[in-house]
Amino acid sequence: MASLLIKYRASCLGGILRTDSVSPVQAVRGQRPARPGFRLDIEGLRAVAVLAVVLFHAEVPGVGGGFVGVDVFFVISGFLITGLLWREVDSTGTVRLRRFYGARARRLLPASATVGVITAIASAILLPPLQARTVFGDGIASALYVANYRFLLEGSDYFLHEMPPSPFQHYWSLGVEEQFYLVWPALMIGTAWLIRRVRRRAPRLVADPVSGGAGGGRGGVVRAVAGRHLCGASGGVFRCPPGPGSWRWAGWWP
Repeated sequence: MASLLIKYRASCLGGILRTDSVSPVQAVRGQRPARPGFRLDIEGLRAVAVLAVVLFHAEVPGVGGGFVGVDVFFVISGFLITGLLWREVDSTGTVRLRRFYGARARRLLPASATVGVITAIASAILLPPLQARTVFGDGIASALYVANYRFLLEGSDYFLHEMPPSPFQHYWSLGVEEQFYLVWPALMIGTAWLIRRVRRRAPRLVADPVSGGAGGGRGGVVRAVAGRHLCGASGGVFRCPPGPGSWRWAGWWP
């Protein structure tokens, strides 16, 4: 739960949620526009997810499935980060890794490090020496964002209440998220490289200088199928294109 609150606070301060523009209604009524990078709908969904997890850990009756709030956070993070990276790849052809990782560190490290240090100090004071040593190991794994692997190797069960959990147990979700950040930019760069190759080769695949009209028909089929596959592969992260111009960058449309 602590790691979820850390991510929620970081998302509020980080400004990766995006708004398109100030609505005309806001301008007419003189309302203060939403700050850049803020989406009220996604922020509300985050708040509901946090509340569900808090109620689950408080063992409030009727909220036994509140742990799914963690999954909601993963989905939202994937949606936002993928869109952020893809927009940068679309405009620049690459991802500025130093800027990307610097932004992630500024949003997560201050809160997670503060909670980790306080937890380690409290464990040293309150726990027996042997248990405190184990907790320190959990803290080191959490600081390196590999707590999920440590708890997996130890056989820790998130839902097992017979044994007292590690004070750092909730850092497993931060580990998963940081590992996602480590891999995903490289995948986006690789995808952009692949699309550029397809863009160069696509005209040769769909062109037929001999059978004019028939060749044009085959090209239309290839474009339609490719568009549907790319929409499906997006998994709902990106909206399907409203028209041919949306895929011009990818090279599917002449």
